[in-house]
Amino acid sequence: MKHYKYFSTTADMGMVVSGKDISEIFINSAMGMFNLFSASENFKPKEEFMVRLKGENWEELLFKWLNELLFYYDAYKIYFVDFQILRIEPYRIEALIRGDKIENQKIEREIKAVTYHNLEIVKKNNKWEAKVLFDL
Repeated sequence: MKHYKYFSTTADMGMVVSGKDISEIFINSAMGMFNLFSASENFKPKEEFMVRLKGENWEELLFKWLNELLFYYDAYKIYFVDFQILRIEPYRIEALIRGDKIENQKIEREIKAVTYHNLEIVKKNNKWEAKVLFDL
């Protein structure tokens, strides 16, 4: 079951993400972002990278997380399919990300950037929710 849904804005695409805890917010946000590129299931977790980030709050950390993944996508031409949070604590994350080189697979849409505009993370009734906008 998908734990994210999309909504359109003028030149952007938005995503609302849900999860039972903050780890799921980060994992589901990453999965949702890469699904915007392509819904292909041909990518396999062959390449592996360690990501360590810190921020001033959950929103800044999520912003840095998604932008770091976008950087790896752009720099190494890797589509990520597996996100393992090794440690997450207030405003720090350490994760192992795995993906596959983009070769003959079709990329349906490019994301220019993750925006900080209207980015929010809230906890409601023991459930977490985040809202993210992407510049396409």
